Amino acid sequence: MIGSFLFAAAIEDNPEKIRQSLDSILSQRQFSGLLPQNKGMLQKLIESLGNNEIVRKVIGALFSVLEFISKFIVSRPEILYIFLGLLLTGIIAYVVIMVRRKISGSRLKSHGDEEHAESINPDVREKQGLTAAEAGDFVQAMRQLYVSLLLCLNLQGVIEYNPSRTNRETENLLRGRSPENFFASFCGLNGIFEDKVYALNPCNPEDFNEFRKYYEFCRKEVEKI
Repeated sequence: MIGSFLFAAAIEDNPEKIRQSLDSILSQRQFSGLLPQNKGMLQKLIESLGNNEIVRKVIGALFSVLEFISKFIVSRPEILYIFLGLLLTGIIAYVVIMVRRKISGSRLKSHGDEEHAESINPDVREKQGLTAAEAGDFVQAMRQLYVSLLLCLNLQGVIEYNPSRTNRETENLLRGRSPENFFASFCGLNGIFEDKVYALNPCNPEDFNEFRKYYEFCRKEVEKI
């Protein structure tokens, strides 16, 4: 592909052909108003461009590529539709991703101190969670309280905080490393979290209050581990 591209550029290394191409373009009706008063200047410009080696190669390469594309599309018109479809799909996917990121970022900042949206302080995360609950966003509240508890476990040296770790993986890590009553409450908290946050099932105030009870118990007991 690159070799044919350079070869096409080389065969167009013809100053006279370049000047003829530029003359042909400027002789069209839309450029007719430029010719009478500026004919000498345009002629000099054409000669200068035609004698410039880089310009000759660029124009020659451009003509060759355009000719190749036009012939390919004429012989295989379905390729154009496939290309346009992929391009449109890519644009839509990009827009959707950017919109989701902005919505997620705005929601997170609206339920806590904007300067501490990603704080590793468990108290800050707890405050953000309770603020979200007061606003009726129980899913966001559960997210923040869950992170708050994980950060507390990290501070106590029980398990290391890792945002990429799944809930089940965290549960497995705590098995055998924490008292039975703590582990049972954490499993209850985990179950509600997976049902409301991951499975996106409806979450009402009663569901959140049950989750909060598990959270508050675990938060107090974590200091004893």
